[in-house]
Amino acid sequence: MNYYNVTARILTILVKTLFLFFLAKNFNPEAIGQYSLFQLSIFYLIIVSSGELQWFTARMYKSEPDKDLVISTHIFLVSSYIVFFAFPLFYIAIVLNYLPSNLILLTFLLLVVEIFLQQIHYYLIIAHKSTYANIILFFRQGFWALLILLYYYVLGNRDVDLIDEIIKFWLIVDLLTTVVILYKFNIELRLIFKKINLKKINFLFIKKAILSSVLMFLLIIIVLSIDSGWKILIENYVSISMLGVFSIYLSIAQATESLITGGIIQTIYPKLNHAYFNDKNLYDKYMKILLKKILIYSSILLILSIPTSIILFGYLGKPIYVDNLYLLYFILLSVYFKLIEQVYNYDLIISGNEVKILMSNLLSVLLLMPFIYIFNSLELMNLIIYSYLLFSFYRLIIKIIFSRSSDA
Repeated sequence: MNYYNVTARILTILVKTLFLFFLAKNFNPEAIGQYSLFQLSIFYLIIVSSGELQWFTARMYKSEPDKDLVISTHIFLVSSYIVFFAFPLFYIAIVLNYLPSNLILLTFLLLVVEIFLQQIHYYLIIAHKSTYANIILFFRQGFWALLILLYYYVLGNRDVDLIDEIIKFWLIVDLLTTVVILYKFNIELRLIFKKINLKKINFLFIKKAILSSVLMFLLIIIVLSIDSGWKILIENYVSISMLGVFSIYLSIAQATESLITGGIIQTIYPKLNHAYFNDKNLYDKYMKILLKKILIYSSILLILSIPTSIILFGYLGKPIYVDNLYLLYFILLSVYFKLIEQVYNYDLIISGNEVKILMSNLLSVLLLMPFIYIFNSLELMNLIIYSYLLFSFYRLIIKIIFSRSSDA
């Protein structure tokens, strides 16, 4: 495990966890539910902008002799996705009130800067600079939350409009981070932009990139639709308060996932990608190491999360969080399955089997239908959380089967 990566991730998770408890203690669950929808909208727009091209670019950068062609195609397509997809969807999100209409300019600027930082994040991981990538992630996801905590407690400003303050602090930190990146990596960035040669781009390579991108984009949209689908169901058929509770629990579970991703997966992924094209035995060795580390560290974190959550939510003094703690345990177990699944997910991505990843999600949904039909008499919140866990388990099993069949 890369301890610099782990330190950066722990700091990010610590601040995000403090921020979550700050939200839970000082805001009602309805406000937290609205914050969750805002955050989800920004995340969707960033995904649309990248087109999930990073997987194709990482794979092609190792196998394609003409590196300039790979970089030029990536920049050209990301720019196209931003103009033709992200900006129109941004307008739609404003119309649907998922993003605040009174802060359109600031929200738009935040989106643009986030897209840039996301691309830099991908580049640093591919370039074996995952420590820098995680430091940037800390500023993007943790530092602005820390500033809000200081603004609220140290300066004593208790009149906080949640979404407005988040946008302002998030944007300020992102802009400062961008300035630091431009200074720190100015040589590398200039070299990248010097490699851009639109004359080198050819239709066949663009077609290949788009096909891979579309498959991964469809995959991520399906995954995000499923993930956000649980929230939409809770919002519309249970209550906005329970959406807030579910969002807090989900964020805590995702903090565990984030720690494993930054400390282990991001460190090994570039090695996996390189070994796949050069030494299959070494690739198999890295896969076993990755699986072993995920099983050990995620099991430890899962066990520690249970007593920790009881103590922390008991301290909040809000019965709604203590009474529904069983939901958190189901979500934690789902994340445990998801982390193990990542081993086989990366195997399918590196080997170019994006279609099988897509199929694993669709098959998992289909397998879930009989369970929902048989147990539809359950209380809706319980039915949703049981389905959430079962879906994660189905997807893990299917990806194991697909991964092994690809190796055969």
